[in-house]
Amino acid sequence: MTRKELETGVEDGKICRNILQAIGYFPAAPEVVKERQMLQKDGMTACLDHVYGLGDFLEIEILVDSETKREESLCQIEVILNRIGYQLSDTVRTSYLTMIQKRRERLKK
Repeated sequence: MTRKELETGVEDGKICRNILQAIGYFPAAPEVVKERQMLQKDGMTACLDHVYGLGDFLEIEILVDSETKREESLCQIEVILNRIGYQLSDTVRTSYLTMIQKRRERLKK
C-alpha cells in the first residue's frame, strides 16, 4: 500500500484510546490482531506479520518525502521481492482490516 502515514509514540495506550474515543473514534470491527517481528537495514523496514484469521505476511517499507524518492524506493522493494522469488504484481495493497472484513463476508455466504 502506498500512502502518507503520520506516526508518533504513545506513552499510555489506554489514555490514547480514551482520547480518540472522546473525539468520536470507535474501535473498528473486527479487531485486527497480529504478531509482528521488525527487521531493519539501510533505511528499509521489513515486518514479518502473523495476522490471526488471515495468515502470514511480509511488509516492506521505505519512508520517503518526495515522489521521485517514492519511485526509487519501489524499485528497491521490487529488487528485494525478486530475490525471494516474488514480483511486485504478487503484492497485496489492501489493509488487514479490509481483508478480514471481506473474509468474514465470504464466510457468511
